[in-house]
Amino acid sequence: MPAIFPVGSGALALIRSLASRGDTHAIAIMALMDNTYYCSMVAGTEAANSITVTIQVKDQDGQNVSGIKDVLVKTKPVAGTGLITDGGNGTISAGSGTTEAWCKTDVNGNLQVAIANVNAEGTLVVTTLDNGTSELLALAFV
Repeated sequence: MPAIFPVGSGALALIRSLASRGDTHAIAIMALMDNTYYCSMVAGTEAANSITVTIQVKDQDGQNVSGIKDVLVKTKPVAGTGLITDGGNGTISAGSGTTEAWCKTDVNGNLQVAIANVNAEGTLVVTTLDNGTSELLALAFV
């Protein structure tokens, strides 16, 4: 499944309006859009060769999605380690201390992981949700 990105709020409002008036195409689109969610990622500040990444599951309106979701988190460092460990919210079900971890969000759809890399380099973080959507975040270790 290809990555799904948020639709602009104006376009989404127009589709919702058309669907509320009975437009069958808009109704079909809204059925798909209302069940689509993605990960929003925010990187913290590096401290002791580690950066905490906050991952929040969001819907197409940009609102937080509650409920526990499965998230596969992968790191792609240039040459360093890029190891994933628990960062606070959510849990790591398998793969803690590796570059690929199967995680679960907390009941609020939030997950925090710490990414460690001793090299001064870029590290790519890739998340894949249980619905197949993927997001990317580039980290810069100094």
